[in-house]
Amino acid sequence: MSPPETSAFGLIRSGSFARLWWAGAIGSAGDWITIFATLAVASEIGGGTGTLVALLSRILPGLLFGAAAGVFADRIDRKKLIVIADVGRAALVPFLAFAGDLWTIVLINLGLELLAVLGQTPRAAVIPAIVHPRNIVTANSLTMGAAYGTIPLGAMFNFVIGFLPAVTLFGLVPAANASIALAFFLDSLTFLLSGVIVMTLPSMAAPAVRENDDGEGALARTWHDVRNGATYLWRRKPIRRVIFGLATALFGGGTITVIGLQFVDEVLAADQRGFFAVVAALGFGAAAGIAGVSLASDRLARRDLAFAVATIFTGFGLAAGSLTSTVAGAAAWLAVFGFGAGAAYVMGFSYLHEEVD
Repeated sequence: MSPPETSAFGLIRSGSFARLWWAGAIGSAGDWITIFATLAVASEIGGGTGTLVALLSRILPGLLFGAAAGVFADRIDRKKLIVIADVGRAALVPFLAFAGDLWTIVLINLGLELLAVLGQTPRAAVIPAIVHPRNIVTANSLTMGAAYGTIPLGAMFNFVIGFLPAVTLFGLVPAANASIALAFFLDSLTFLLSGVIVMTLPSMAAPAVRENDDGEGALARTWHDVRNGATYLWRRKPIRRVIFGLATALFGGGTITVIGLQFVDEVLAADQRGFFAVVAALGFGAAAGIAGVSLASDRLARRDLAFAVATIFTGFGLAAGSLTSTVAGAAAWLAVFGFGAGAAYVMGFSYLHEEVD
């Protein structure tokens, strides 16, 4: 029996989805704080190369292990997976404050992102089970809002932290990290709080998996599930288009974080505060896009078409932003980019939730 239909405010006011949403919003805010702080430290240590390597270490685990995480989410209690991911990241992220070289940052980032993939997949998978079918678009909008609408919080915190006293812990924190170390400790607290909130949820067991009669091992069954998923994707052309569209848009949008600092520095002739201003504009645009499609969800019957139109807006905003020469101009066009990205993600994932069991 599905939960009753309710408003967007009702979804985040009480119930299982509300607790899951608040936990995700708190964790996402802390995660963005750490992402921007890590970029600043990596840039200080290794310049543009350091920034690129640090970002790749955040991106690769999702690309390589996303499918495997989906299989885990289909076999293990999803609540346990989310709690393990949150507590694990809470324990690991403070070590970034003490990382004195680029490769230490990379190793910690890989661990953080593996845990993020482990936790994010079950978060998305449980949504259809804890909200009314007519609330799926709204729930996805709220979830994406928590994930990307908190970008401005991360950017603004890193802007403010630059004016606070450096944290050295009696010389244990390297000089390159001292001005930003507080961000990592705060992020640890946000993950702990997120895990505590999720622990109050009821069990979110995955659907029962039929036991294999021929006794093949768990690894073989996992590979079998991944292969079946790939076959299903290949045969369902509309779903394949949306997934490939999401992947391509994510790849293109990732250029903002990969070369964003260098673009602001070399093209816009601004400092890190200019970068945080541009990123904050992107976040506000994403929040507007998410809110827009949420309010218009009943009139957007063709989710796949809405996704395609939103993706075009995303590309247009990014292309126009790359041609500007001022922080204000880049921020304005990146807000358009964010609007399209927020709308595209909501429509894309809503379409997949409605079409895939």
